[in-house]
Amino acid sequence: MCSMRQEVIELLNQEDRETAASERFVKIALEARHCLESPDLQQKSRFYLPPDLMFNGECSPNYDLFSECLRSMFSSARNALHSSERNENFSGLAVSGMRGTGKSVLLQTLAVLGGLLLPNAQTVYVNAQSLPTSRCLLEYLQSSLDAIGVVEGNDEDDGNVDMSSVIAQASRRECALFLMIDELPELYTKDYEADWRDLCSFLTSTGPSFAFVSGSSSALPAVVRNRSEAEITGADKKYLAEFPSLNDNKLQVRPMHPLHTLSHYQTYFKDPRRGSIGDLQNLPTVNSSQASEEDLFTRMHLLTGGNLRMIRQYLRAPESFFSSSAMEVGLLELPPELAYVHR
Repeated sequence: MCSMRQEVIELLNQEDRETAASERFVKIALEARHCLESPDLQQKSRFYLPPDLMFNGECSPNYDLFSECLRSMFSSARNALHSSERNENFSGLAVSGMRGTGKSVLLQTLAVLGGLLLPNAQTVYVNAQSLPTSRCLLEYLQSSLDAIGVVEGNDEDDGNVDMSSVIAQASRRECALFLMIDELPELYTKDYEADWRDLCSFLTSTGPSFAFVSGSSSALPAVVRNRSEAEITGADKKYLAEFPSLNDNKLQVRPMHPLHTLSHYQTYFKDPRRGSIGDLQNLPTVNSSQASEEDLFTRMHLLTGGNLRMIRQYLRAPESFFSSSAMEVGLLELPPELAYVHR
């Protein structure tokens, strides 16, 4: 990992050939990501991430999204060193998708890789579902920067610390900031007006900062656009009037895809910790050693829709899978030829 970090430092210091340097960083980050998947890290490192939900490499359905996120991080870190303003036409990515497709682990992977590989970057990951009302996003960001000596005390200009002053001080220290907010709609539907406005300030900054947020495929796009009450389920009407739109700040929505091709499944199950063909053949719902790999994966896809969390449950606890609330309320509809399995 040290040699990877040293190569990244050399790439960051290059003042030309940004595209080539950015693509090389993606390759290095993928190598580092493979290291994070190592079984040796399961007990030895705080950087370990669950392999059954950490599927964003070259042959995954979300490789393009993962690469785009990495390029954005590298570009921001590089701009911080060379004192240039953000040159992209957007300031963050909003990752939307069904529950269980790996959105949280994607953000966590980016946070870990940013911390390990980019020496002049600081990443802050926050799950909005567990964000205490006693502590705001700005405090998380400021305390993280205090720990590495980037922001010390109040801003000397006006005696107050706000998002703009924190970003400005970090920029003066040639430090890039990455803010990662999981389950963003939670900030919208709860009384977190200050956090929402701080996020808007973060997005509108021209400094070397970049935001990654995530949420469900139904709620997140509506919250980002902030268009009508009907589009935001359960939101208090006052937020529609008081909360500014993130779309105005060029936060771009990107979809998070489930597995949906045979090659996706074949690559996913190359890691034996996720399961094996033998595991699939021995499931009570299959109970056939003669079933082909393609038949097994087709059956799994019909039952899970390629959702990583549902695949895990299907493999580890098939009986509870078929009695789960998703099956009972009809969120997962079985085709007629497989309906007997549920009965």
